Amino acid sequence: MNILCKYTLRSLKKNKVRTIVTIVGIILSVSMFTAVTTLVSSMHTFMVDMAVESSGDWHVAGISLSREKGDSLKKDERVQSAWSLQNLGYARLEKTANDDKPYLFVAGMDEGFANNMPVKLTSGRMPANSKEILLPDHLAENGGITYELGSELALDLGERTLLGETLTQYNSFQYGETGPAEEWAKRESRFFTVVGTYARPAFEEFSAPGYTALTLTDGGADDSYDVYIKLNHIEDAESFWETELFEESFIPNYDLLRMHGASGEGGFNRVLNSLAAVLAGIIFVASISLIYNAFSISVGERTRQFGLLSSIGATRKQLRASVMFEAAALSLIGIPLGLAAGLLGIGVTLRLLWPSFAAMLGAGMGATLHLAPSFAALAIAAGLGLVTVLISARIPAKRATKMPAIDAIRQTADVNIRKRDVKTSKLVFALFGFPGMIARKNFKRSRRRYRATVFSLFMSVVLFIAASSFCAYLQGSANDLVDVRDFDLRYSLANDASVPVDEVLARLSSVGGVEQASYWAANGVTVRVPAEKLGEAYRQFAEQYAQPGEPTDSFEVGVRVIYADQASYDRLAKESGTDPQSGGGLVVNSMKYYDPAEEKFHVFAVLKDVGGSLVSADETAEYPIFAEAESGPFGTGADAAFMIVYPYSALEGEKDSSDTMFFFKVTDHAAAAEDMRKELKALSLPTEQLIDFADFSDTNRATVTVINVFSYGFIVLISLIAAANVFNTISTNIGLRRREFAMLRSVGMTNREFSRMMHYECLMYGMKGLIFGLPAAAAITWLIYRSVSEGYATGFFLPWESVAIAVGSVFAVVFSTMVYSTRKLKGENTADAMKNENL
Repeated sequence: MNILCKYTLRSLKKNKVRTIVTIVGIILSVSMFTAVTTLVSSMHTFMVDMAVESSGDWHVAGISLSREKGDSLKKDERVQSAWSLQNLGYARLEKTANDDKPYLFVAGMDEGFANNMPVKLTSGRMPANSKEILLPDHLAENGGITYELGSELALDLGERTLLGETLTQYNSFQYGETGPAEEWAKRESRFFTVVGTYARPAFEEFSAPGYTALTLTDGGADDSYDVYIKLNHIEDAESFWETELFEESFIPNYDLLRMHGASGEGGFNRVLNSLAAVLAGIIFVASISLIYNAFSISVGERTRQFGLLSSIGATRKQLRASVMFEAAALSLIGIPLGLAAGLLGIGVTLRLLWPSFAAMLGAGMGATLHLAPSFAALAIAAGLGLVTVLISARIPAKRATKMPAIDAIRQTADVNIRKRDVKTSKLVFALFGFPGMIARKNFKRSRRRYRATVFSLFMSVVLFIAASSFCAYLQGSANDLVDVRDFDLRYSLANDASVPVDEVLARLSSVGGVEQASYWAANGVTVRVPAEKLGEAYRQFAEQYAQPGEPTDSFEVGVRVIYADQASYDRLAKESGTDPQSGGGLVVNSMKYYDPAEEKFHVFAVLKDVGGSLVSADETAEYPIFAEAESGPFGTGADAAFMIVYPYSALEGEKDSSDTMFFFKVTDHAAAAEDMRKELKALSLPTEQLIDFADFSDTNRATVTVINVFSYGFIVLISLIAAANVFNTISTNIGLRRREFAMLRSVGMTNREFSRMMHYECLMYGMKGLIFGLPAAAAITWLIYRSVSEGYATGFFLPWESVAIAVGSVFAVVFSTMVYSTRKLKGENTADAMKNENL
């Protein structure tokens, strides 16, 4: 170790406060990097666990394969493991309550199936041989058929065909014009003992015609098999199914592939990559800003030292090397502590967050949100931290070592006084008096320190608003890209039911845990709209997809006509500024469309102006519109559909009226569903049309919640580092001005005048920071908007609430820091302060 390195270490030990401040800056920066990378790693692990729990730990599945084909796939060198489900056949159900599910589909699991697929026991045990069977819960809940454990089942198993083609579970029940179109042919009879029940499986489509019952495989060579494959490298999934399953039916596990970025959905990944790039830039700039200020202040304090060392022969290269050595030495302490602080902070956050997060997701959740740092996450955090420290140290080191030795010894670089530069306006003197004039002159003569403080405020404003914008657009894209319903339970009441709808709503809403409830009926109609009345973007879209020969002076547009319960209609009418007593139509003037060519979502305003009437394409019905509603009634939250809302009373006399749908938001969807079934039985209403959608949307809901947690956590982290940056810069700069303040007091400046001077400085700092920060934040928000618009159509907006918070916070942080720092100086002895050399 050379003499300059030893001198640097001695200087660090002697100037403990400065050293601690710099280390704290490094710790804050690295902890933020660690928190973000580890949070992403932990969230990713959780989402993967959720996808595995929901859909299974597989990448691609071959459907209805021969046993030979399945065996050959299992031996492929790209395959890590595979398991299969033997398709034993369909048994007809005599009295199913669901006409679209008239079968019991019996399938045989191989050795690894139950361990890797979502087979969740709810009662009894797993089958031990091919003569024991596991029944799904929804056979009773949806089909109305129950069997006791230990019951003996005699099943005639057969095959479904349509025009000679074999149908599978991925083909819904086929109807013709006069009834069922498909045929069923018996193949064999089998006998089973019911040994357990299990939750409805994710590998059974909602449209599947058979309730999936599970037994163990008997290895029959004549049966077909669904083979679920896990590859050694998930990114090979697409090439695998293109080469091995091109001529077969197959399905990818999109939930899991999407989590690993191997789904092939370019738009989705493009949005995430663009947002990640913006996020990385924000964090990097924030870190450099914080650590740069710490080193800039440190080098500024050591300017005289550099001058003395230069005067005895130290070269510029040696002086820069000493500063970089200082950065490395401080990094050895700050980076490990930053990693530990980030892990601790995120670990505690996730631990505290999980109970409420689990309650939101509902009971029976196996995956847990826990700290799951990856080596890559920690390496990235440490690497970015080291790079920012070295960059932050090199800039002030290069500036300081260029200074002539005599100027460095005299410390005249920061204070340059020229008569024309320190002139102040009479307005400043009139408003703030002598203290304001002194403060203004200080800004002009100490431009470097003044600019450092303004830059800190500028960065704080930009970072906070940019982080808020990032999160707002991220949440918006998540809500549009992920189909998340705004309800948990739905019940369908036939239009010929004898029980009044209001009584049904009252009885079902009376069960425990119902937070929100509504009902509505909907009819899908087609209206013809003149081209000049359509929104410009929608008109261009309609012209683009118009059929050859179709007229372009008007277009047919699909619209949902919704008849909502009176309370829901009244709320929407009041929100739109319409008298609820009018009973007029409220139009939701938007339509969402996914363009597969652009891999992008578009949201159009259908009508140019709201008002008048829409006439059905067959000119038999007219739909008057009175106002525009921002959204449809409760239960339509997942839709971005063009719709007109009327009160339910307007449904009377409507031909082709649909069933009435009831929607409920509840705290515990499983318990509420059970209680509602009891109420429906008491009303002599069928229970099979009560569907627990919350039970099948955990992954999507968790995706949006994870994004919200990440967003707000990121805003908190950015806010903390921005506040620390401002506090560090202002408090240290005030500390460096101790001699200046002592001199002012020695010539008679009173405490009141001193306070007025500092208040003026606060005002100037805040105003300058906002003048430069707000336009820059708007520009970065526009870049974020451009990144997000790559994946889904949205309008540009600024988070005005965050802008207001930023404006208020700037002055709050500046004034509080000034008060804290100046109070520390008030008790000092004036003579001692004037002798201070900051060493």
